[in-house]
Amino acid sequence: DDDDDDDDFELELDTNDDAEKESRDGIDLPLTNIRITVREGKYRMVRRMLANCKHPVIDLRRERHGHIELGQLEVGEFRPCDDDEIEWAETMLTRK
Repeated sequence: DDDDDDDDFELELDTNDDAEKESRDGIDLPLTNIRITVREGKYRMVRRMLANCKHPVIDLRRERHGHIELGQLEVGEFRPCDDDEIEWAETMLTRK
């Protein structure tokens, strides 16, 4: 929930033994799906954080921005916002 501003981020791991494998240096490594919720981030923060844990990022995508769900939008693609999303975005303009 976005009302809990005390948490900087949430982490969810999906470790599946039957998951795809990524070959690195001749060793097949299982791929793990990780979902991270970041309340406020810096440039490339997620990639750096996971690299420091020896967990390189193969693919990274934003699922939502605040209350705006991005769905399956491709890079450079956009969609119109609904009234609730516009109302939420307008509250961000008046926050201090």
